[in-house]
Amino acid sequence: MEKHIQDILCLALSAPSAHNSQPWEVCVEGNRISIGLAKKRLLSNSDANKRQAFTSVGCFISALEIAAASRGYVALSEYADSPNEIFCA
Repeated sequence: MEKHIQDILCLALSAPSAHNSQPWEVCVEGNRISIGLAKKRLLSNSDANKRQAFTSVGCFISALEIAAASRGYVALSEYADSPNEIFCA
């Protein structure tokens, strides 16, 4: 399973992001992948309200779901209530 998760993440990394900033942070625990904003990659001058960053993270989650499906898995996404919490896929 670990190899499949690595493959899925490698495919998901091709997701588009604002200015190619890739503002996501990924943590893998077993078969759970947690995704959040990488604060050090935020574009504070051009994206002060983080709209582009959240859109980019959404693209990453979509790419991850597609990559999982291509490997025969179904990714179930659960979203946190607060933007300061981690998104889980």
